[in-house]
Amino acid sequence: MNAVDANSSSKKAELAIGDELEKMASAMATKRLRKEYLALQRNPVENIRAAPLEKNILEWHYVISGTQGSPYEGGFYHGKLKFPPEYPMKPPAVIMCTPNGRFEINRRICLSMSDFHPETWNPLWSVSSILTGLYSFMVRRDAMVCF
Repeated sequence: MNAVDANSSSKKAELAIGDELEKMASAMATKRLRKEYLALQRNPVENIRAAPLEKNILEWHYVISGTQGSPYEGGFYHGKLKFPPEYPMKPPAVIMCTPNGRFEINRRICLSMSDFHPETWNPLWSVSSILTGLYSFMVRRDAMVCF
């Protein structure tokens, strides 16, 4: 075996290990997200409905119903949560798809519980706590939005 063959074999082994780690991470994310979906069905977040895509548990869609007395009263605001395969060790992207005057559409939202600030992420946070935090941030008039 020459140096090129040895280097090639080493790279293949590294890729195989990387693939295994990704599968394990995805399995952990899948298990956790299934558990969280069941928990949300039992205890839904007020004014918010959320569910994963049928063919991709790492992408969830949510709809926030504007509450009475808020600037969003009567409106419905659609968005997405995009979870990395390493969830819950890494945070999801939080994206708003419906214009609402608060967030830019189809762009990641700057929240402490999103991939915008991975340094503040806590793996104990759940889909429920992310959506509750998003809703609170959305309706607070004094909250700053970063880009």
